[in-house]
Amino acid sequence: MSEGLSPNLQHLETSATIAISAEAKRRKAAGEDVIDLGAGEPDFPTPSIPAEAGIRAIKDGKTHYSANEGILELRAAAATHLSLLSGGRPVNADHIVVSNGSKQSLFNACFTLFGPGDVVAIPAPAWVSYPQIVHLARARPVMIAGDPEWSLAIAQWAKAKKVWVIADEIYRRIHYGTGPAPSFLDLPDELLERVVLITGVSKTYAMTGWRIGFALAPAKIAKAMAALQSHTTTGANHPAQFAAAAALGDERVEQDVTRMVGEFRKRRDMVVARFRQDLPGVEFVDPLGAFYFFFRVDSFGKITGTDFCTRLITQSGVALVPGAAFGDDRWVRLSYAAATDSIRSALDRIVSFARKLGD
Repeated sequence: MSEGLSPNLQHLETSATIAISAEAKRRKAAGEDVIDLGAGEPDFPTPSIPAEAGIRAIKDGKTHYSANEGILELRAAAATHLSLLSGGRPVNADHIVVSNGSKQSLFNACFTLFGPGDVVAIPAPAWVSYPQIVHLARARPVMIAGDPEWSLAIAQWAKAKKVWVIADEIYRRIHYGTGPAPSFLDLPDELLERVVLITGVSKTYAMTGWRIGFALAPAKIAKAMAALQSHTTTGANHPAQFAAAAALGDERVEQDVTRMVGEFRKRRDMVVARFRQDLPGVEFVDPLGAFYFFFRVDSFGKITGTDFCTRLITQSGVALVPGAAFGDDRWVRLSYAAATDSIRSALDRIVSFARKLGD
């Protein structure tokens, strides 16, 4: 670590996904023809109902400090929303803490639950910020290679071992099966005694820039997270909370969600079909939700995901994220949260580049 910086930052690394996006923007600004499929945010505009609710809140003067844990309107809307998604099970709004994006909700949970000497298991591949946030809490992250067969058996294991679980369900609504994706809230109460659920409005409602996330936690933990937040950010953006409440509480917004998820599904199908047709020997994960497509590059020879991405953006003008950022550099991540024509052009370039590697 550079001299003069706190040991709190000794493990800190820049977010690889943000770095890739910044590099793509830099190249575009320099006049290069670059297609950025590294971004992890919906490319749709925020639906009009929450957008107008945010504007109305500003005009009504709701631009001051709010309660540390968030406005009651949002916490109530979030509780009702989560309840409806899980068959009407009771969800207590008093156990919800609203933060400046789900990333802060995750940080609050980690900082509240973990500390020096604690070991935190993270199923991999994992989002780049998970180990970084655990390090900032002075705990030690351990990446555990994931297995699709685990499913919600994690909850049973955690209860038996008396282990806390932080469940990041930010992508729950972007699901290509029937209804919302499975959730910890589908489980009986006895499996939820040490569970903190993290979610927000950024992905489902194309509201990444509004910065509203929230945590649902047992009462003692929710109170501690609100107290922690009172000494960091105080609370989340006041007018944005009203926008989020409208997104979660107005059933008309569901039409926008259905439309966006349908578009993501079409793009997913296009990417999968193209790989099956033109790169049949390449292993990939068929996405069941979200908007990311992971494929392995070590079948192209002795090349890592980092090398693949570096050469691809330099030679072919397509920005992807190497798997090293998520814990496995045999893989590369493609985000299909981009215009269909851009994805199609990018796929042309990726196929051409990959075939040359395989020659």
